[in-house]
Formats: sequence, structure tokens, C-alpha cells
Amino acid sequence: MSFKKLLWGLLPLSLLAVYGATIELPAIASFSISAIPTDTAYGYGTGNGIATWQYDVLSNLQFPQSYSAITDRLGSPDARSADGLTDYYQLPAGGWVAVTYDAGNSATGYSAYFGG
Repeated sequence: MSFKKLLWGLLPLSLLAVYGATIELPAIASFSISAIPTDTAYGYGTGNGIATWQYDVLSNLQFPQSYSAITDRLGSPDARSADGLTDYYQLPAGGWVAVTYDAGNSATGYSAYFGG
């Protein structure tokens, strides 16, 4: 385990910034407004959203993942894009997570929008 990763797990982000540590996020994760369902997305699944612990599981996955691996962990999505390549899950505080898939139905990554 690298020293940076150890710091990431032990120190609050504000302390890391003060001491000039570089934080490397996985390339597959982005934090963007694109995680919000578009007007063409349609309701799908139960609409119950996901719990914080489920988002934590998602954020620690290595991609690609199969569709069933994602839905086994997160359940049915709250919405799906019209092209069927993005599933949307609502977070407890009103944000959204979008899981993107390739044409072969493998999850290639995710993005998150936490509101505000």
C-alpha cells in the first residue's frame, strides 16, 4: 500500500490539502451533473434509490463489471436512459449516481452528482 493511499484512508481531505498531498481518483469515477437523469430517461425499477453503503460498495468496485454484478449490489435502477446505456440511482440526500454500460452490457464506470 502506498503512503498516499494510507493517508487517503486516515486523514480528512482538508488536512491532505493543507499538506499538499495529491489525491488520485480512479479514472472511471467522475463527479458531474451528467449523473442526473435526462428528460429522455424513463422510470425503471422500484424507485427506492440506493443507500449510502451501496454507493460505498460501487465506489470501490473495479471496472468493467457485468450488469448482474451491478444490479446484485444496487438493485434495480430508478431510471434508465433512452438508449439503455445508462442506469440512474437516487442517493439518500437527493443526489444521483449514473452507471454507464457499453453495447455488450458491461458496466464501464459511474458518475455521481451530490446536489447543491
